[in-house]
Amino acid sequence: MSKVVIIRDEKHPLLEQIERYAKKQGVKIDTVYWKETTLYNFKDTTVVFMDRMGELYNTYETQIIWLNEMLNDMNIQIVNDPQIYFWMRNKILSYIKFTEMGFDIPKSIVITNKRQLETLSSGKYIAKPYLGTCSDGVIPFTAKNVSEDIIDMLKRDGMILVQEFITNPDRYIWRVDVVNGEIVQINQRYAYNCDEQFPICNGTYGGKINVISPMDTPKDVRNFINSIYEKIGLEIMGVDFLIDENQKLWLLEINPEPDITCDFKGFPNKIADYLISLM
Repeated sequence: MSKVVIIRDEKHPLLEQIERYAKKQGVKIDTVYWKETTLYNFKDTTVVFMDRMGELYNTYETQIIWLNEMLNDMNIQIVNDPQIYFWMRNKILSYIKFTEMGFDIPKSIVITNKRQLETLSSGKYIAKPYLGTCSDGVIPFTAKNVSEDIIDMLKRDGMILVQEFITNPDRYIWRVDVVNGEIVQINQRYAYNCDEQFPICNGTYGGKINVISPMDTPKDVRNFINSIYEKIGLEIMGVDFLIDENQKLWLLEINPEPDITCDFKGFPNKIADYLISLM
């Protein structure tokens, strides 16, 4: 019997729902902890969905390359493409790709040396670690007030991404989750902090989430998402972007794994249906 395999790090509720839904359809589906992939028998596997790997380990890139090579040798399809997955998880590489593809992104600088921070022009910025993280891993600052936390991040990682801090007057960003080109769920995520200068938007930490029906997606947003889907090449992704006071759309980041905190429109079921369709 052919099967679907999901490679995971932590086992979150969204994965459990994908698994339950697939089994109700009579499909065998296994979720495998990434450290167990060397022991797992992939016989009869048709498709592998790479949800998360152990990105906090120094071997993160090696994990992804190894998994890709192994599954390619076995003629097993992978969702999402491991190379694109890695680019999108790495905020510095994704910034380079977004620039190459012509997307509007906040002004960005790759920082490798403390002296670069000292030469920033006046303004508001946000510092990000090179690997993706929740909003608690980003640090807002002004050019005149670079915190020791940013210096420590640079010392720890060797390089960080600094971007111009762009805000929405109403203190929210957009998140659109896509499966195989279809907008499955869309919401606006409001700032969870009270800082008027640096609103940090994240529903996981208590920010209000305003859910919008995919049917009501504004035309400019739909066109924006379609362009991203066509150029990036991820079958399953979450797109974070912001619309400023001049109604300009700014691409912030693309998450190559599903949103584990939200299930407003049957998102897990859509993922399961897509994986099943590849069998």
